[in-house]
Amino acid sequence: MRTSLRVALSRVSDAAAAALGPLAVLAVLAAVDILSNGSAPFAGVAVGMALMGIFGLLATWRIGPEARAASAVRSALRSAAEGALGVVLVFLLAAPLTLLLPVNWSARLTGDERATDLMVLLLMGMTLIVAARAWSRAERAAALEAEAERDAANVRAELAERERRLVRTEMQLLRAQVEPHFLWNTLASLDYLIRTDAIRASQMLQLLVAYLRSTVAASQAAHTTLRSEFESVRAYLGLMQLRMGERLHTQLELAAGCEDVPFPPLVLQTLVENGIKHGLEPKVGQALLLVRAGPSRDKPDCMAIDVVDNGVGLQPSPSTAGGGLGLRNIRERLLAQYGDAASLELHANATGGVCARVEWRHKRDT
Repeated sequence: MRTSLRVALSRVSDAAAAALGPLAVLAVLAAVDILSNGSAPFAGVAVGMALMGIFGLLATWRIGPEARAASAVRSALRSAAEGALGVVLVFLLAAPLTLLLPVNWSARLTGDERATDLMVLLLMGMTLIVAARAWSRAERAAALEAEAERDAANVRAELAERERRLVRTEMQLLRAQVEPHFLWNTLASLDYLIRTDAIRASQMLQLLVAYLRSTVAASQAAHTTLRSEFESVRAYLGLMQLRMGERLHTQLELAAGCEDVPFPPLVLQTLVENGIKHGLEPKVGQALLLVRAGPSRDKPDCMAIDVVDNGVGLQPSPSTAGGGLGLRNIRERLLAQYGDAASLELHANATGGVCARVEWRHKRDT
């Protein structure tokens, strides 16, 4: 609202500035005509002072509402001083000229003669000088304000870029911590299966290749899709099923039409790994994991991802209580990409285990 008002005022002042020249000429002609046909003493001075006030108002209006409010008293004092100086200079310039005329100069100054007309013209000249100076100050102030706004915008952009670099660095550190641990365990299991079960070893190798292919591709991209995320998670869960055996049961549900919805890479992967590592691996007995993605039931303009397990539930450790490195990294990445339009929440299930839910605003095609 304030920006629109400022633009409107700027356009009005620009139009007024364009009309200053013609208005000045018309005002001088009108003043001369009035004086030539008989006027009260000092009528020319009064007209000149009135015009000086008009020009000063236009020049001050050009500065802008904020600058006027901040320096109203100072600007008024400066304008008054310049106006008084202009009047004094006009009298000093007009007085010697009237001595060249055959009539007493003091009568010329107060009478309805050509000297008064000359005084009006000189006063108009001084008025225009004062207005030009005020206008120049306004232009300089506007230029400084625009430069300050550009500098502030550059600082904000630099801070945003630093934040994005920080998030990328933390993401790389997270990968360096998680991926080797999982990879070493998988390779150890693969070595064992090669010697004991060649068929399962071949399956594990194929799943490992698929997992590494999708993970490497995601690590090199700023954005991915829910389809790619689910493919990576499907390969990861296949590897975990070979390692954990029949006690691990998984279910993946991706709503129709949501396959190409953009999503930050490896966020879903981190949530699934967190559920397996902290919820299901320590659990004794059957382990269930549900991964579901689609439109949010509570918020029509949002998408939602749920990672639900029946594991040991929320524990005092930071990783399962919502403050671990992986979960903190997810929150920072969601904040950097979506701002306040995304969230990550963890809550305990009534039947045991944990539900991790990510919601983010997404405009779906209609």
